Amino acid sequence: WRACSNAWSLLDGMLSCDSRMATVRGPLGGEALARLGKHLQSDGYAVLPQYLPREPLQNLRLELLEVVRAAGWLEPGPPGAGFVKPALQYPVSKLQIIDVAREMFRSEALHTLAHHPRLVGLFEALFEEAVLVHPNVIARPIYPNHPCGVTPSHQDAYRLKGTPDAFTVWIPLSDCPAILGGLQVAPRSHQSGVYRVQHLTNPEHDPFADCWLGGDYALGDIVIFHSMTVHRTHPNLSRSLRLSVDFRYQRLSEPIFPGHFCLYGQDWPRVYRDWQATRLQYYWQSLGVKLKPTVGQLHRTAQNGTNPEMVSKANEILQGLQASGFAT
Repeated sequence: WRACSNAWSLLDGMLSCDSRMATVRGPLGGEALARLGKHLQSDGYAVLPQYLPREPLQNLRLELLEVVRAAGWLEPGPPGAGFVKPALQYPVSKLQIIDVAREMFRSEALHTLAHHPRLVGLFEALFEEAVLVHPNVIARPIYPNHPCGVTPSHQDAYRLKGTPDAFTVWIPLSDCPAILGGLQVAPRSHQSGVYRVQHLTNPEHDPFADCWLGGDYALGDIVIFHSMTVHRTHPNLSRSLRLSVDFRYQRLSEPIFPGHFCLYGQDWPRVYRDWQATRLQYYWQSLGVKLKPTVGQLHRTAQNGTNPEMVSKANEILQGLQASGFAT
């Protein structure tokens, strides 16, 4: 693992040594795309610098900052600065942060970005088949010097379930120097399956201590990583919020966990209430999505299960599926 301090870059189809993170530059066609696919398979992640246009990212940031401003977190200042009020440095609770994130989830621009042709097209090329964009997009308002702003080491596969072969795209909504606490990944950590959670969160025994890669990101950069790639973030030590988004993609032919259609206290009509376009509303209904567990399996758990928690969860998911337009 100590050798992980040297990553590989793909530069216009040529491999070169990089002391930080594996970076893919240039047009992603032909041989370069094939090399990207092989690199994701071997190392479990890659950075694509300046892959997305800046304008939609800047516009989304401004929109999400208005949600934060309405919550009373921000100092007066120029649009986009995102400076928090010093008096609120610590009193903002985890529940308040969750409430702000839920409000952000209703953003049409947020969901539209997840379906950006540059993102969907990339995975269509990598998968060589149709892509399913996960509906549970995530906007993360990371408060400065707040314990909730630290994401411990983990794998997305633990919660994603469904297919074991999904990918996450992490996108900062501004330039993101290391002081803002950006993403770090452990290369090749996806090769050993799903780890026990306690093995990843024990600070006294970090199996990837010599292996973490991260650094400064610029607006337009994206990081792709496999659902089994171990990753984390550091605390935001600046005065500003760090705003980033997570999107997830998988092959349409593979199953998705049905809980991803449940919105935990929200419903799709409320999410869509202020949207201007209908193209992405309930987009999954015409795709023939495969569920794991299936609707039938969920009904059997709900009707015959002996674990009250599992019965309750099965009923919750069935209600969410019905609200999402699935036949239940």
